[in-house]
Amino acid sequence: MRVRRHKGFRRSLKFYSITFGIKQPYKVLVDGTFVTQAVNNRINVKEQLPKILNNCRCTPMVTNCMLEEVNSLGPRGRGAAFVMKSYYRVKCGHQTNIGASACIKEQIGKKNERKLFVATQDLQLATHLRAIPGAPVIRMNQMVPFLEEPSDASKKEQQDAEAKKETIASWEAPKLPALRQQKVMESIQNEQPKKKKGPKGVNPLSCKKPKKEKRQDQPPAPKAQPAQETAPPPKAKRTRSRKMGTVTKAEAEKKLQEATTAPEHKPAEANDEEEVAVRSRNKRRKVQ
Repeated sequence: MRVRRHKGFRRSLKFYSITFGIKQPYKVLVDGTFVTQAVNNRINVKEQLPKILNNCRCTPMVTNCMLEEVNSLGPRGRGAAFVMKSYYRVKCGHQTNIGASACIKEQIGKKNERKLFVATQDLQLATHLRAIPGAPVIRMNQMVPFLEEPSDASKKEQQDAEAKKETIASWEAPKLPALRQQKVMESIQNEQPKKKKGPKGVNPLSCKKPKKEKRQDQPPAPKAQPAQETAPPPKAKRTRSRKMGTVTKAEAEKKLQEATTAPEHKPAEANDEEEVAVRSRNKRRKVQ
């Protein structure tokens, strides 16, 4: 039962927070009737109020009119007066005592602009507060304090606020034709088919190339000759000799053959000319 009861308290607090903007720290006006019953049942009001209000910060408050009314009860209200003196004192501005209920009604007003909770056991005061939208009431059922559900007036205020949001405001009416025309243009544009983005056809790079069919009538193509046959013949290796100079092997053999076939005795002039030619050739090589 306790869990279900606290769920209802959280639901009511959320309702007052969203609809009327009542947020923590909560301010609670505690009158003498509520404190008197709490003292008789040995209940600490400061400890119990945060539990009712979802373990949120709250400030118990009293006015001078409430204190004077409890003090006027004499010995019956002595314990309640002692407890109420420790609460936060609100300046009501009344020079004479007008009564606790009248003072609370004045503090709440017609719309509860100060966002106050009221803890009371006065039935007439509770009935009056239920008729005011956004006025939460805390009462005590024997030894169990509880937060009442939102009254019909508070629920009606919420319904009116929701209906007001759905209706067209006066400053919005002149802009409606332009908004309707814009909406029609958007619907026409949406009706037109949009170009599809993506591949337009098959990707040629991902496809295998078709094989060409060989004709039976066509003769087979000649085979390519190996590289060795087509390559040019290698050049003859050149040999170096002091007598012959840089010549190929064939040229050297030819010169030797000519030398052997030639007569043994050559004229001295011819031998000198050959030696000069060989020396000049050797000098050129050294220079290079």
